[in-house]
Amino acid sequence: SALLHSQRGPRCSKCHAKTVHEHLKVAAMHEDTGYALAALEVGADPTAVQAMLPGRRTALMAFAAAGDLRACQRLAADEALCQRMDEFHSRASDYA
Repeated sequence: SALLHSQRGPRCSKCHAKTVHEHLKVAAMHEDTGYALAALEVGADPTAVQAMLPGRRTALMAFAAAGDLRACQRLAADEALCQRMDEFHSRASDYA
């Protein structure tokens, strides 16, 4: 597995710098579905603080704004994530 465990949670054994949650954040910032799905597959938590984008936006919000149905379907499995609001008081559905 490409994961190492530390006090901050699962870490990537390839780059040794980012947690899997931070990899999800980078994937969302670049609208990279494959990268995001890989991060989720190995345990990235889309509700983790390290996965948040600027403005307290979630990966779901970023992929909704990009119109990426595949990523949204995977991320929307977490109902609490669907209801989360960013600092602008917007939900993922507002970005879609």
